[in-house]
Amino acid sequence: MPTPPSNERNLRVPIVRFLRYLAVERNFSDYTIKSYREDLEAWLEYELAARDGVCPRPDQVSVLELRGYLSAMREAAYSKATISRRLASLRGFYKFGEREGWAVENPAAALRNPRGRRPLPRVMSSDDVLRLLSAPPEDDPLGLRDRAILETIYSAGLRVSELVGLNFSDVVLDEDLVKIRGKGRRERFAFLGSFAKEAILR
Repeated sequence: MPTPPSNERNLRVPIVRFLRYLAVERNFSDYTIKSYREDLEAWLEYELAARDGVCPRPDQVSVLELRGYLSAMREAAYSKATISRRLASLRGFYKFGEREGWAVENPAAALRNPRGRRPLPRVMSSDDVLRLLSAPPEDDPLGLRDRAILETIYSAGLRVSELVGLNFSDVVLDEDLVKIRGKGRRERFAFLGSFAKEAILR
């Protein structure tokens, strides 16, 4: 990127403040904040290219310019999911600006996400699940560990990231429960079935 001007009113400063707000006040995960940062940096690169390297102020960006950015993404054949996510990042950024007082309006609010059919999720058959759960060997410490991992994911309906974040103290075997820290670091409890409990104990 070109060297930013010293003017603190340009877009770079509120972007940094917005990301800090997501981390500190909204308690978003590092992965979510990384996605917001990449989305806003991609938009900023577009603005810089359109203005010969001059970084604009937030109030200089119009709905018409954002429509141009939307058209550029479509012409570059970005997926509908990527376009929708980037537009959501822009809406969130300008909503923060309205709250902070440096944005009079939200120019991204008028933009519509591209329409598309949501594919149906692929579901494993019962036989596939049984083969997966029984794949790790029972006569090996790593196999026992892997069985406990798979049984816990399946029984409690966990994301892989949620399972990786578990501490031993989060597993309440006496009550067949596991405490989970999910997206946004929100906590919830899920039930452990008898097979998962047995696998963990082993």
